[in-house]
Amino acid sequence: MLLTDKNLVIPLTKSNVHTLLCSYLSGSENSCSIGGIGALAEFHATSATELQSHDNYFSANSELGCISIKIQSDLEVLAYETLGKHEDTWRWGLVFSIPKESCSLPNYTVLREIGRDSNANNPAHRNDLLFDIGTGIPHVQFCIRTNENELISLLQQHEGTAIATPGNPVLDIIAKASPHRVVRSQTARIEVYQKIDPYKTPMGPHTHLLPKLLRGKKSQISIVPIPSTQALQLTIHPENPLFDRYGHRRKFDKATYNRFLPTLMAFSAPEFYAEKMRLRSALSDHVSPEDYSPPNSHLARTAHEIELRQQTHLTSEKKYINQWRKKKRNHHA
Repeated sequence: MLLTDKNLVIPLTKSNVHTLLCSYLSGSENSCSIGGIGALAEFHATSATELQSHDNYFSANSELGCISIKIQSDLEVLAYETLGKHEDTWRWGLVFSIPKESCSLPNYTVLREIGRDSNANNPAHRNDLLFDIGTGIPHVQFCIRTNENELISLLQQHEGTAIATPGNPVLDIIAKASPHRVVRSQTARIEVYQKIDPYKTPMGPHTHLLPKLLRGKKSQISIVPIPSTQALQLTIHPENPLFDRYGHRRKFDKATYNRFLPTLMAFSAPEFYAEKMRLRSALSDHVSPEDYSPPNSHLARTAHEIELRQQTHLTSEKKYINQWRKKKRNHHA
């Protein structure tokens, strides 16, 4: 569900965006992404990742890829939590966005050659050609970059075709050649150097390109809670206390949980965080669930459920929390 309350995003200053980016991109358990449903680039830091920050520019570089971010004055951030698939899990993240009227990237729906990559992180690649593969995802370009004449010729032959069309050979051509991928928004770009693995998702920077999902033309990731007037630029995915970097379930890690709390407190929607604190206070005072006035909005109800899920891991009073969970189940029965 997209949230449309104008108060849900908080303007960033250069100092706090630098702090956020350095904090989350220096940890190997965190990741960030640019893109949408069917076409996505992810950057994972490694032990050899080099961070650079100056004025309005931030970058993180590794041997397998890099991310660069231009910190513009209208960049805004929202910290969010969403419900997980299981009744005791949740997801969280940070989304960076700008007003849609600030976006000027073209939105191609077919393969198109767009010129030299003059903004390549490595000067050695600034004469390489970029091809926008035409995902049609608003405010994002998914490109490949190459200086290989054979690949350039093959792509030029198919220019103007929709890559998600069944039978189009372009994706097979790209997978076989495994060129660099460059995925960019108005304010951020991820470059992926490591080869495409057709069988499993590799660790480190990588891309996902799924033509079946692109054909569905549902480009916006629905759980990303930004206002409809904003264009998603970058998502940071902090380490989750219940899942390791491979997505495998693990024992709850309270230290990981605690690390995200200051960010959530500073950058989440006020209504969302207020309900979490209201419920936490009631639980601390051992209020009966029957005496608690229920939240009256979708956002507050989500916050309420997530706080209950988190409390199942944080408290030793499992029986008491289960009374609250049981009340909620009965309410929806």
